[in-house]
Amino acid sequence: RDELIYLQQPLYAGIGKEITNDFSSINWEWVNSMKTCLNFGELTTNTLLIGQEGSVTPLHYDEQENFLHQIGGSKTCILFSPAHFQYFHPFPVHHPCDRQSQFDFEADSHDCSIFEKLSENVDQRGWKCVLERGDVLYIPKYWWHHIVNSKNTSTAINFWFRAPDLGQ
Repeated sequence: RDELIYLQQPLYAGIGKEITNDFSSINWEWVNSMKTCLNFGELTTNTLLIGQEGSVTPLHYDEQENFLHQIGGSKTCILFSPAHFQYFHPFPVHHPCDRQSQFDFEADSHDCSIFEKLSENVDQRGWKCVLERGDVLYIPKYWWHHIVNSKNTSTAINFWFRAPDLGQ
């Protein structure tokens, strides 16, 4: 396969009746209870993510708290602590990929010298999990994550929240 399709679409009321109806069927009571329990700030964005088997979201971090809710298919997720920030060589600030690693996890995984260097400083395995339909993964802000859509067409929704206000 030469090209893989991946869609990332913010969800909002005017996006279409069918998607809006599906979106309203989410267990918002659970989402809001977790928001309160974890002292998150306001919900800022929901994003619909659809990707073919094998499509990749490269190693990156987000600046907000994130629930990744798997709706269909599956994803393999590998997470790394923000303590390893400097080892992933992020693109410079203001670069279009400034929260993304310059380390190509897919291509560089075959280059043993890179993994040897990485393993001197980082647990190269990270934390790995497979999300199946109905699973929700909490990805804390600043945690590096690399995601591969691993079975059939993968469909998920992100819930991004502002970080808690620590000044209160």
